[in-house]
Amino acid sequence: MRFAFAGAPMARDAAEDFIRRFFTFGASLTGMAVLAEKPVGEIIGFAGLSPCGALGTDDFEIGFVLARRVSGRGIATEIGKAQLAFGFDQLKCSRLLGLVDPSNAPSIHALEKLGMRYLQTIADPRRGSRSVYVIEAGEWR
Repeated sequence: MRFAFAGAPMARDAAEDFIRRFFTFGASLTGMAVLAEKPVGEIIGFAGLSPCGALGTDDFEIGFVLARRVSGRGIATEIGKAQLAFGFDQLKCSRLLGLVDPSNAPSIHALEKLGMRYLQTIADPRRGSRSVYVIEAGEWR
């Protein structure tokens, strides 16, 4: 979790608030969900498609946080492809964003592999500095 949450552990109440606000419960089609590795079911991270107002517009952000031990296996790219397909095909988004710590080279590589391009860097009050990557519906596939 070196690159998530401004690189610092969360206090318990902050973690509970994060889970309540961003994880999927019930019939919602968006939000975060836990990732488990088959066949053992070991938790390896979380991922999802969440509303994102970082640019002052009603966008959605693809996101994935993976355990370091599974890095480099193509899991982020596989998840990202599914998120793009869902965002464009099901939610009919005109564009999707990816916000990433500017020093997180593996995640930047995954976003670029998905066809996303760097747009700008912003200061996120909760997550710290974030490079914003974007892909438009017409650029996908």
